[in-house]
Amino acid sequence: MYFLNKKVKSKDGSQPNIFKLWGLLGIIGAPISLCLVLLLPIPEETKKAESNKDFFVTKEMYGEKWPFTVDEGAVFCKGNSIYFGHKGKFYALNGTAKAQFGYPFPDAIWRADPNPEMAKYGLKIPTTAIDEKARSLCK
Repeated sequence: MYFLNKKVKSKDGSQPNIFKLWGLLGIIGAPISLCLVLLLPIPEETKKAESNKDFFVTKEMYGEKWPFTVDEGAVFCKGNSIYFGHKGKFYALNGTAKAQFGYPFPDAIWRADPNPEMAKYGLKIPTTAIDEKARSLCK
C-alpha cells in the first residue's frame, strides 16, 4: 500500500488523484477478501450445531412429563453443565451450570405437580426427561 503513495505518477510527471486509486483498490479488494473468508473451512463444532436440531424441545414432545410453564425451548450441554433456554433466557438444570454461567434455576417457569396432594407441598414436575435430553447432547 505504501507504494501507491510513493511510486504512482501520471504520464506528465504530476501526482494522480490517490483517492481514486485507493477506491479502486477497495472495490477490487473487498470482494476478493470476502471470497477468501467464505472459502475457509467451517469448524466441526459449528457444523454439528447447525445440522443437529435435536436440542429443541417442546411440550408436545414430552406430554405430562413437560416440567415447564413455557411450551418450548432448547437444551444445551457444555462440559458438565446442562441448561434450558427459552426466548433468550437460560435456566440451569444442574448446579454446575449455575456455578459456571450464573444462570438461575428454572423456578420462575417450573410447573407445579398436577396432583393436588403433591402440589400443596410445593412439589414440581421433575426435570429428569429434559436433563436426559441435555446430557445426550454431550455425547
